[in-house]
Amino acid sequence: MPGSFVWTIALAMLVAAAPVPLPAATGTDAAVRAAIVRSVRARMGDMVEVRVEELSPRVFATPGQDLTAAPEPGARLGRSIRFSLRSRSATDSRRIGSTVGYATAVIFVAALHVRSARALDRGTVLEAADLVESRGEVGAVRMVRLPVAADMVGAVAMRPLAADEVLVGGIVSEPPMVRAGDLVLVRAVSGAVVATGEAIASQSGKRGDTIRVVNPASRRAFRARVTGPRETEVIR
Repeated sequence: MPGSFVWTIALAMLVAAAPVPLPAATGTDAAVRAAIVRSVRARMGDMVEVRVEELSPRVFATPGQDLTAAPEPGARLGRSIRFSLRSRSATDSRRIGSTVGYATAVIFVAALHVRSARALDRGTVLEAADLVESRGEVGAVRMVRLPVAADMVGAVAMRPLAADEVLVGGIVSEPPMVRAGDLVLVRAVSGAVVATGEAIASQSGKRGDTIRVVNPASRRAFRARVTGPRETEVIR
């Protein structure tokens, strides 16, 4: 009996010492909400409007006001999504600290996006007449960049498309805006100074892709981000 009493006390102490997540305070709610909005915009573009509903944060440590939020793989808008929360260095935003908790939320996004004008067969090469640009909520799509209609002309349907379906990467194969061997415009930005030149692309890429380009005079290679048809910007 005494032994049983001792084990009961020990078990109670272990349970009391275990890290139990506490409901977040109002200030933490705001920090978590802001981190989720940043996370969605980093994946879908800075211009999207993000609405966070049914937010339920759980924290294991005091996170402060500077957080990052990473969604679970395969997450889709309009459904409950679990985000891992990490602290971020106040002096160096590239340094991500330890996990401080998690949050669940339902995310809705409104933005300019492209829909199919009618039902299309798999393998269809999209033309301008097949596309309709629309502004509003995009529905239950993955958190990926939303292309504009100009990006989608020449894309190939990877599966049958329903009429009025939101078009994103994975559903259609976007054509590259830069092809290997193209002579491309290169823009370099440093503060208020903008310099332009030309280079040869050694890789193909769609808008937003990072590719390798070569200065034809010096043969020096560097990395640039595709910003438009045969247009790139130097990554520093």
